[in-house]
Amino acid sequence: MALNKFMHPRNPYKEKAPNFKALSLKYPEFAKCVFQDLKGKCHLDYKSPTSLRQLAIALLKEDFDLDVEMPLNRLIPTIPLRLNYILWIEDILKELAQVKGRGIDIGTGASCVYPLLGCKKNDWSFLASEVDETNFTMAEKNVQRNNMENKIKVKKVSGETALLELLEDETGDYDFCMCNPPFFADHMEAQAITSSRTDDRAEPTSVNTASVGESITEGGEVEFIRKIIVESVKLQDRIKIFTSMVGKKTNLPCVKKDLQDHKIPNYQSTEFCQGKTMRWGIAWTFDTNLSFPRSLFQESKKNKKLSAPLTYTVPQSAVDVYDVEHVADKLMGILKSLEIEYTKSDDSKAKRIHLKLTAYKNTWSHQRRKRREMKRQKEELKAVCTGRKEIGTEEQDDDNGKNKNVQEINVDDPSNKQINLKRKEAPSSDEHSPKKQKVEESLIPSDSDQGALKRKGAPGTEEHSSKKMKVGESLIPDGINSKNPSDQSGLKRKGAPTTEEHADKRQKVKETIGNSDREKKLRESKMTENQDNTTTKSEEAWKPRTSDSPVATSDSPVKARTSDSPVKEGDTDVFLIKCDLFITETEKVHIEMVYAEGQKDQMNQILQYIKNHIALP
Repeated sequence: MALNKFMHPRNPYKEKAPNFKALSLKYPEFAKCVFQDLKGKCHLDYKSPTSLRQLAIALLKEDFDLDVEMPLNRLIPTIPLRLNYILWIEDILKELAQVKGRGIDIGTGASCVYPLLGCKKNDWSFLASEVDETNFTMAEKNVQRNNMENKIKVKKVSGETALLELLEDETGDYDFCMCNPPFFADHMEAQAITSSRTDDRAEPTSVNTASVGESITEGGEVEFIRKIIVESVKLQDRIKIFTSMVGKKTNLPCVKKDLQDHKIPNYQSTEFCQGKTMRWGIAWTFDTNLSFPRSLFQESKKNKKLSAPLTYTVPQSAVDVYDVEHVADKLMGILKSLEIEYTKSDDSKAKRIHLKLTAYKNTWSHQRRKRREMKRQKEELKAVCTGRKEIGTEEQDDDNGKNKNVQEINVDDPSNKQINLKRKEAPSSDEHSPKKQKVEESLIPSDSDQGALKRKGAPGTEEHSSKKMKVGESLIPDGINSKNPSDQSGLKRKGAPTTEEHADKRQKVKETIGNSDREKKLRESKMTENQDNTTTKSEEAWKPRTSDSPVATSDSPVKARTSDSPVKEGDTDVFLIKCDLFITETEKVHIEMVYAEGQKDQMNQILQYIKNHIALP
């Protein structure tokens, strides 16, 4: 019975289990199901439907003075587990300003256990629905046996809707609705053939007596609860709080996803523990001012997480002045470089500074990879800048060359002889003519070659002549036939690019540098904007909830995200982790990080990053 410690604190069976020996002495039918071991201790066969029925009947009579009958071929309720659900509803209703004590039970069953317990304990009134004819008849009889006709109304429905048909002829508003839906989608899942139950998991200790309609529904419990969610949008003005039990933990994320898809602003899950069995509850409301209670199981998990904060002693070499203030300044610089938002509060008397941290993206992992990327970008930018300088030098040389070609040079001047020696004289037009003639002759086929070409369907002499002219023209350098000396200056520099090529190359370099400059300015502007908004965003993330703000619960639709999921621009409500960082001073300065919400493993990574960088200059 490892889970009994997580039962509801007001559940009477948490501290005191049912006394089978005392019950057997008082209820003869129950005594027939009890057997004693050699030590005289009484035991019950939980695999027997008769034993389960007599136990439920005896507990209801002994602890709640309820007289109930149950058929063996219908679902037999486990009283401690059903009581956990009622106690959870009690806790939720405490958060309402006005409580009428009116509830709805969807699929009440033959025992009508939820309405009977609610009316007996809290004097509530119930509207209960039932699809099965046998369950409907037996539920009405149980209501009559306990004289609760004025408190409980059982209504036969078709089952096509969860709530709409039930409320057609009814008036007034209701505080809550509750439901224990069919768990399974088909017989294969009901027999654990297609379920996610692992082989090493122990088999159920009790027998299932539920009918097909009570245990199987199309789409399983997820589809059944989805139907309630859809109808709750239409009935949000008539029912304040919607709840349902969930039989399988793997279905809980699917139900929460449906709540998010239907824009439900406030919801919360809980755990129902009893013996070796755990069930889950889901509650939602359209009232953003309502706070749902947390179960003992959730509180124990939270306390376990918070029981061991991460600590680190700051070395004296980390700061020039070894005190809380200077360490805090060093830490805030690191946090700013990581784009982690924070708010600062200090206690000068206690020598303690408190930083509330909120991280929206992982900026502390893969630092070596990021440094290599930054180095590569710097090298590319340096190469582009170097290319621009080389182009500028070539342009200057080109302009100087043109000026020298235009001006008159005195060959007899001794100062110009060195220039004439360095320049390689370009061939004249007469020197080009023999080369041109040889090229043209090589392109003219002989008579025998022309005959062979004609036999193969090659182009005629006229076509070759046109081709010859084009090739000849292409082989004549620019400026050969020009009379302007400046046009022929390009020939004097072997392989030098033309002015147009310089212009194109210069334009491409300018565009590349311009793009890199714009990207750099854009990154700097975004970083500046993030730093300016740091305090505002962090204050909004940690400010107390007002009456107009939605409740921030652990299951709210806007919550912590996974490290792989990206944060969209402007989506500042989706955080990666929230934690508290305390800087205290005794003999030395200590850092203590306490988890709040989100991915706890990220807090370890942040602290490790701080350890690696706090001592750096």
